[in-house]
Amino acid sequence: MPDVFDIALGSLYADPNLGYGGVYTPDGGAPQAVRVLWAQPDKDYSFPNGGGVTARATVARIRVAELAAAAKGDVLVVDGASYLVEKPTRPTKRRREWYLELSPL
Repeated sequence: MPDVFDIALGSLYADPNLGYGGVYTPDGGAPQAVRVLWAQPDKDYSFPNGGGVTARATVARIRVAELAAAAKGDVLVVDGASYLVEKPTRPTKRRREWYLELSPL
């Protein structure tokens, strides 16, 4: 029996207003098609002198079912824009999604 949370996530990724088609290319590997959900959370950076700055981060979410492994240095292309994977993490308890912190190429 399918997991209700996997079904819900599948609906989000399939929604044309939320999910985007992309191509994920591991460093030295073959490109593969993936569905992507975007997030742009604020990220705080602190300086030793007590100062700091808040900047917008670019985060892509990709289902683990579509992407078995992600690593720093891989490339994600969405809508013609290329991004370098800076920090891949899978923080969800059930390991359903990759969270990829990206920087534009």
